[in-house]
Amino acid sequence: DRDRDKDRDRDRDRERDRRRRSRSRSESPGRRMGGTTLTDDEIDELQVMLRKLSAERSQIGDAMCWAIRRAEAAAEIVDLITQSLTIMGTPIPTKIARLFLVSDLLHNSSAGVKKASLYRSSFEKCLLQIFESFGEKLRSADVGRITAEGMKDKVLRVLRVWEVWSIYPQELLNKLEE
Repeated sequence: DRDRDKDRDRDRDRERDRRRRSRSRSESPGRRMGGTTLTDDEIDELQVMLRKLSAERSQIGDAMCWAIRRAEAAAEIVDLITQSLTIMGTPIPTKIARLFLVSDLLHNSSAGVKKASLYRSSFEKCLLQIFESFGEKLRSADVGRITAEGMKDKVLRVLRVWEVWSIYPQELLNKLEE
């Protein structure tokens, strides 16, 4: 566990350094493709929230509020959430909690907060990648049949809720279910 934590911290530091170099070469501070970027401290804060996230409503609500308050950086936040959802080694309960966070963000993307609607369009671009990762996790050898069935049930329930909310076209939801 200690080695895995060291590897994760080293990877996080490399990613932060890469982002800093990229920003300094191609962008003015605080702007990213027309939107605001997160500070390095905010990126770290989000990554810690995502690592510690459980299916507890208060944790998901806190993370959702944090993200909605920074809706102008929705594209970057969605990228970070997508990265966290596609790590194969992530435990299933954590993956499910992160999916619940995505669902809450999508539900609140129609909130009267400036730029909150960016979450809907930003996630739409990443959902196939996210759900392909869920499929890979379900098929992986380290996941038992009962665990896989429980995960599949929760993922399908989220898709059913999105269908009721009419968040995305039925065609996309069908692709995600496959």
